[in-house]
Amino acid sequence: MTAILPHSGNLFREKVPGAVFGGNAFGKLVGSTQVNELGEIETPILLTCTLCVPRVADALIDYMLALPGNEDVLSINPVVGETNDGYLNDIRGRHITPEDVFAAIKNAKGGSVEVEEGSDVKKYYSKFDVAVEAGLG
Repeated sequence: MTAILPHSGNLFREKVPGAVFGGNAFGKLVGSTQVNELGEIETPILLTCTLCVPRVADALIDYMLALPGNEDVLSINPVVGETNDGYLNDIRGRHITPEDVFAAIKNAKGGSVEVEEGSDVKKYYSKFDVAVEAGLG
C-alpha cells in the first residue's frame, strides 16, 4: 500500500486543491467524483490492490474521524485508488487491515522512492509503461 500526504497537517481542516485525470478510466477510484466536483482533497491519497479498495477506504475514514479537531465531522471523502497487482501477491486474500492503513499514513515520507533495477515490481509495471514512484509494502 502507498500513502500520499499532500502535507503533514489535518487534511480535512486544511484541504488542498485537487483534480482527477483518468488515464484509461478502468480502475477503481473512491472519492473521485467529489474531488472533481469541489476541486479539493480532504484525506491522504491511498493506493492499494484492487480488491482492498473498500477496506482501505473504510480504515481511512476511521483514521480521519479520529484526528483531533475532527470530532464534529459528519462526512469524509476518502480518496483510494487501486492497481491489480494480483501478479505480485495474494490479491484474493485481501490481507490489508486498518492497522496497515494507519501505519502507511504514519510512515509516509517526503521525496521519491527508488525501485531497484531488475526487481519484480519494476519488471511487472514496466510492461504497462507505468512509472513506479511509490513503494509497495
